[in-house]
Amino acid sequence: MYFDKFTLSAEKLYPTSREHIDKLTEIWGTLPEAYIEFLEIMGGSAHKLFKGEDIVTNELKSLQEDAIELLDENNSACVLRDSDFVFWMSQGCMFCFFNIFDGSDPAVYLFTEGTPDKFKKVSNHFSEFIWNVHKHPQRAFNEIE
Repeated sequence: MYFDKFTLSAEKLYPTSREHIDKLTEIWGTLPEAYIEFLEIMGGSAHKLFKGEDIVTNELKSLQEDAIELLDENNSACVLRDSDFVFWMSQGCMFCFFNIFDGSDPAVYLFTEGTPDKFKKVSNHFSEFIWNVHKHPQRAFNEIE
């Protein structure tokens, strides 16, 4: 539904285990539909799509902690709420998250050390963000209105 375009590609994708999805859901209480589908299709590994970036499910536990630490290190005025789910980090200097209560395909926000006091909205939908990283990386991290 959200990631049909990926399943049609020749890209080798690996799902995460059902047990891991269930564990994440147990920890968070709920997760958006689009994110669950992402995990089911490519949450185990997405090889070239996110090379050198932390996004696969075995890295998620530390991402939340690492994001909070990054905010502290930068003396950021930004604060992650309990419902903000960090799903991506790159180079230990920027991360993306969504709010688990922002619908089935939530908006994505970015924090970077370059603008430490502002979360930038980079996509109206998680699925759109993932597609942009894959097909339009030059605009995937641009702030939108």
